Amino acid sequence: MSAAASAAAPPEPGRHPAAPEPGAQAAAPPRPGGQTAAPELPGLADLAGRRRVGLVLEPTPLHPAPRLSRELGVPILLKRDDLTGLGLGGNKLRGLEYILADLREQGCDCLVTGAGPQSNWTLLAALACLRCQVDPHVVCYGEGAPGEGNMRLHRWLGTDLRFTGDPDRASVDAAMGAVVAELQAQGKHPYLVPRGGATPLGALGYLRASVELAAQLATLGERPAGLWLATGSGGTQAGLVAGAALAGASYRVRGVAVSRPADETRDRVRSLAAGAAALAGGDRARVRIAAPDVLDGWIGPGYGVPSPEGQQAARLVAMTEGVFLDDTFGAKAMAALIAECRAGRVRGTQVFLVGGGAPTLFTSSATPPPTPRDAPAALAALGGGGAAAPPAGPGGGGAAAPPAGPDGGGAPTPLSGPGGGALAPPADQGGGAA
Repeated sequence: MSAAASAAAPPEPGRHPAAPEPGAQAAAPPRPGGQTAAPELPGLADLAGRRRVGLVLEPTPLHPAPRLSRELGVPILLKRDDLTGLGLGGNKLRGLEYILADLREQGCDCLVTGAGPQSNWTLLAALACLRCQVDPHVVCYGEGAPGEGNMRLHRWLGTDLRFTGDPDRASVDAAMGAVVAELQAQGKHPYLVPRGGATPLGALGYLRASVELAAQLATLGERPAGLWLATGSGGTQAGLVAGAALAGASYRVRGVAVSRPADETRDRVRSLAAGAAALAGGDRARVRIAAPDVLDGWIGPGYGVPSPEGQQAARLVAMTEGVFLDDTFGAKAMAALIAECRAGRVRGTQVFLVGGGAPTLFTSSATPPPTPRDAPAALAALGGGGAAAPPAGPGGGGAAAPPAGPDGGGAPTPLSGPGGGALAPPADQGGGAA
């Protein structure tokens, strides 16, 4: 159901219409150029009437990535959830719309959550809380952290920060419980949210985003084969998996594990997706959540540590499309997509979710800016060297059939440059093909 339809529909008993809380921002109207009405999805009986706080400027853009598509030999669309509007943007705001509304309904006056020192989740949670006049309390693992990236912004905002003194990420969980008890002893009413905001309620943010995406794809006449994203705590992929199942989407949701082993990640995503589908449709939800698609092998040196493949992927996207990817999540997921394209295992249009994380680019561990010599090297390291060859067909032999156009047959409409002609592949510093 579209956002407009959601606002117009009468609320169900015991529910409230989706509306901004005092001090929160309402969703933006569709951008000029038009968005078709979102298709109604079966099993969403309870979603339209569930209250949320308007934080996201929606719809976020969905646009072609023509030069990257040429490099990979596969049409790529970028879903820009780095442009969600609050702070420096990011995917976590979608779940926070439902979490903060529930906090208010339960009569809580503060929120407790946690993660690593450079967590995009905790920064956006703190910023959204302050906007809604809710006190944020954030627990981080470790002894402390330098004042850079997200930590610099936390301290500038005056967030109540606690450190566990233990480098183990799991140490955050017990410490959050202790903070809740401390606040309760002070007469406050804390609302506890797990690391990453990964709950069935939080996953509703991306279940609802699936409706937004379906409308945008319909406008573009696209039926993509894959939707790619980085998967950490699992809430974002869970919402997209549930939404795709309810919509009968053409695409597979392909998460790239960047935090946990793939088997553990699949279990988390499946459980969260089932919970989100039940919340959206109540007793009328009849959707089977299949085993989620999670790719392993892309964590690199470890969670939160940049990988060489991710750094090269991030540079390629920056040089071809002018879009920055963070090292911890987006860069590693893009590295997986590039590798699958180069190996000829990807066919048809692919959507890549850009999830934000801009503050982490301003840390000492972030990808250093490329020098002039790095530009061709970045492409070569990823198998580049001019326009990409068509991906191999099944079995690795022969050229693959051209990706399907909007109607499912034939080649897609060529993507044009500013002058109307086809865009050339990225040029190196000497002006030739990179």
